[in-house]
Amino acid sequence: PFAALPRLGLGFNDYAVPALTAADLPAVRTLGLRANRITTAALVFPTLEDLDLSVNPLADPAAAVAGCPSLVRLDLGNTGLTDAGLGRLLAVLPPSVRTLGLAWNPLTDAAAAALAARPGLA
Repeated sequence: PFAALPRLGLGFNDYAVPALTAADLPAVRTLGLRANRITTAALVFPTLEDLDLSVNPLADPAAAVAGCPSLVRLDLGNTGLTDAGLGRLLAVLPPSVRTLGLAWNPLTDAAAAALAARPGLA
């Protein structure tokens, strides 16, 4: 019933592991999962452009987004992302990403240097 849905907001719910796939939502371009209880995720959405995983205690944000090669905007604010996690994330982040939200994470100057070396981010 949701095959043509381009935008889905499921923020502020109580999901621990999102059981969503591109097969369920083939047209989705924007997915909001803000403020749930998601600790692990391996999303595979080839056409997803905008993803909000903020305010979730993600163990590995890189694994959560590695299957989303068309991302343009990604919000990982307040997910517990560390400098090491940011390094893993930047290694899998598609070059299409132009906006990356990282507010309220325990990042240091090393993270700022890694981000400065990544062209195209806003």
